[in-house]
Amino acid sequence: MEAGSSDSVATPIPSTEALSDPGSLTRVYLIRHGETQENRDGIIQGQRNTQLNATGIEQARLVGDALKGVEFGRAFSSDLDRAVKVRYVI
Repeated sequence: MEAGSSDSVATPIPSTEALSDPGSLTRVYLIRHGETQENRDGIIQGQRNTQLNATGIEQARLVGDALKGVEFGRAFSSDLDRAVKVRYVI
């Protein structure tokens, strides 16, 4: 499609009425795993199953404290140990 084409589909902007009703919105929380020794060493981990270090465990605890009042309908995480540990701590 060319720039300026009239065939493009516009995404509707929610009305202010919809925005004032918190029940009509879905919140998505993205939480990254905490620090690992490989992070500290500048090593890209990818799918390597590395562990959280003490700082990473503390980071997960702090996130859990910050989200204590949030009710989650669903939670998804990687099956890697570092992500599972964060999910458990939170």
